[in-house]
Amino acid sequence: GNFVLGESGVITFTEGEININKDGEIYQNGVLIDKIRVVDFPQPYRLEKRGNSYFVPADPDSQTIEPDSYIIRQGYLENSNVNPIQEMIRMITISKNFQVGQKLIQIQDRTMQKIINETSKF
Repeated sequence: GNFVLGESGVITFTEGEININKDGEIYQNGVLIDKIRVVDFPQPYRLEKRGNSYFVPADPDSQTIEPDSYIIRQGYLENSNVNPIQEMIRMITISKNFQVGQKLIQIQDRTMQKIINETSKF
């Protein structure tokens, strides 16, 4: 999996059962091994995307702050931030607009071909 940063640095696991509570404390085989480090960026718009779901500060000297509150949930999936029905409608609309544009170009092409053929007879 991906690296997870804890309060003591990169968290490494050995074999065994892993549990994470809502405060981010990581237990392996019932023993506390570390706590997930959760930070907030005062200027999130200054983050740059790196790879899949990774973000780094544009300025390496930028400061992070600890959030006032957070809850970590083990085994949960994050909900999608898009409405699939609206996106499907949008995709169909774009596809239809593309088809209309393509037809207009074909009509213009045929018109130009007729003009060229007619003018070449003179």
